[in-house]
Amino acid sequence: MKFAMLLSGCGFKDGSEIHEATLAYLAIAKKGFEVDFFSLCEDQSQSFNHRTATKLKEVRNIADESARIARGKIQEIKNCRVEDFDALVIPGGFGVALNFCSFANDGEKMVVHPDVENIIFNFYTAKKCIAAICIAPILLAKVLGEKGIKITLGATCDASAIVEKWGAKHITCEKGGFIKDMNYKIYTTPAYMYGESTIDQVNLGIESMFNDICH
Repeated sequence: MKFAMLLSGCGFKDGSEIHEATLAYLAIAKKGFEVDFFSLCEDQSQSFNHRTATKLKEVRNIADESARIARGKIQEIKNCRVEDFDALVIPGGFGVALNFCSFANDGEKMVVHPDVENIIFNFYTAKKCIAAICIAPILLAKVLGEKGIKITLGATCDASAIVEKWGAKHITCEKGGFIKDMNYKIYTTPAYMYGESTIDQVNLGIESMFNDICH
């Protein structure tokens, strides 16, 4: 199998959650499979100092920041050819809600970036697996909600109520677990949606999910 991973920056406050992205990459690599990394080559919506949790004035590029996780091997999402891959992976992190869509600012009225929406819909149309971690399932709910897909954001919350308004079915999921909707080949795991999760609990959910995908 070969996976395409979408990165929304670097760091949980304004980009991809580094633990989630790295653990997903590791889980796939342990199965002997490859991952290519993709991002948007645009300015981030916001940038944060992760030590002080304060907003920065400087403007950072999403792809440049994502390249930190991908060790420089980052490509633009619009160049991702679905036929070259078996599955799509989207780690969480608040960059998903800031850079890949407008959920952070618009909530229920959010829109998904056209390039991100296209790649999700194309993998769905090709009947290929899509795995989303933490807050990333919100993208799937918006793009594919009318299909009645099943996803999890962990516990019932304001966001889970919103995704159900879009037509998706929210399934509660404990720490270290995952939800699969085999009708649509969609996998989701809550990870740091539980803010008090430990890295081993996050890893359990991610590794278990990819063990199922890669079996």
